[in-house]
Amino acid sequence: MRFLLRLAIVAAVLSTLFVAVRPRQPLNVILVISDSLRAANLDVYGYSRVTAPTLAHTPALVFTRAYSHFTFTWPSVASLFTGLPYSSLIEGELFTTPSKDELFDWTGGLEPDNATLAERLSEVGVRSLAVSASPYIARNTGFGQGFEYFHDWDRFREEEAHTDVPYVPAGRVNRVVASLLDDLRAPDRQPWFLYLHYMDTHMPYRAEERDLSYYRVPGYDRTGHCAGGAMIAPDGEWLKWKTADVANWVEDADVAQLTAHYDAQIRRFDRELGSLLGELKAAGLRDRTIVIVTSDHGESLFERGFWGHGYMSRAEEQHVPLLVIFPPELGISGEADFPITTTDIFHAIVRHFRADPSSSTPLPPVANPLTRESFRAVAYTEGPGGTRVYRDDRFALYEHTALEKTTHQLPRSNGLYLFDLEADAAETVNLLDGDDPSTAEHRRRLLATAPTTRPPTEDPMMSAKGRLRESLRALGYVE
Repeated sequence: MRFLLRLAIVAAVLSTLFVAVRPRQPLNVILVISDSLRAANLDVYGYSRVTAPTLAHTPALVFTRAYSHFTFTWPSVASLFTGLPYSSLIEGELFTTPSKDELFDWTGGLEPDNATLAERLSEVGVRSLAVSASPYIARNTGFGQGFEYFHDWDRFREEEAHTDVPYVPAGRVNRVVASLLDDLRAPDRQPWFLYLHYMDTHMPYRAEERDLSYYRVPGYDRTGHCAGGAMIAPDGEWLKWKTADVANWVEDADVAQLTAHYDAQIRRFDRELGSLLGELKAAGLRDRTIVIVTSDHGESLFERGFWGHGYMSRAEEQHVPLLVIFPPELGISGEADFPITTTDIFHAIVRHFRADPSSSTPLPPVANPLTRESFRAVAYTEGPGGTRVYRDDRFALYEHTALEKTTHQLPRSNGLYLFDLEADAAETVNLLDGDDPSTAEHRRRLLATAPTTRPPTEDPMMSAKGRLRESLRALGYVE
């Protein structure tokens, strides 16, 4: 009954938006990605610490059960930019792991045969712009297709000589955005779409003292274990994902200190998000712009004995924030608690701008955070090692097919896992291990929604070459 009541409220709110927005020229849309930001560490999602006061106090429609399509940036954003599952992109040869021969140009990434979000919008006169601090969401990895303007990591490096560490802080991203606003606010301008990719919440967590002071573990003296916002292995190198063999070396205090650094970086991002909203207001754009805040994936903080992302697609790695901040005059806020994925954002934006919605996606009807259109019963996502995940209003079914082929040696096995999210939010008890006959029906029903394609078993980061590989090594992705 509680779910139905909430659903009725959300439907009424979205119905109001549908009536208010559709007859006009579509509102501008800003899509904000905070890399590696998990929902569980945001106070707007019930976290015990105040980590994101801007998000907590800005009226928004909050999707409580949003999931990233994948647990790596490339697959997740590739799906978001195309509306297709990563498995479909691989099967159709629409995405290949980027590489660069020392003597030749970049190859791979998001292939030109895609009909990307920006390309679809340009067909109906919507301007698309992007500012990305991510070294792998860039023009030379295919993600710039259709964008009129794309300020990527290479351009940041050229401007400010970021050559030692591939990190561009959120404030630098916002300065680029500020330089665009004079043009974007012109009253005769066509509607526009702006993609922003921030890296502050990505490992290592380079927290400033003014943010870390809120969360630091009192008396922590194991600085050789957690330093510079990263876990350090006994040999002095980053732990990266290799934590199974040193699990006994990592203590609770280390995890608490690492989490403090992570929370501090969330606070930093949130502060800069507040600055962005302030810039929009000063430019007279807040009443003409929808701001969507989400992430490409979440982050494991030793819940299952390891740190980072790209493992099992469990809640800590795929449950991400999704908040839609509408113009204040519309008065739209509240919660929506049905399952939704980041891939749905593609379809929502395409429909919002009245672009061509056609797609070869094998997914069921998608959810839409921007209109009153219906949502599907099952949210489908993918993960490393051939993993497929199906989530409905209560259950999560994991289908692991090739985990033993993955790079990281972790305590897991192939097969099916079914979790009751109401009774077991941490996803620890596999219902298929018991003898309850109803579990077979849940499994059958969820598997019936499976697409025909299957996720690849290869780790997409491990195949990168050239200068891109060096960038990924600095971020801890590869050896």
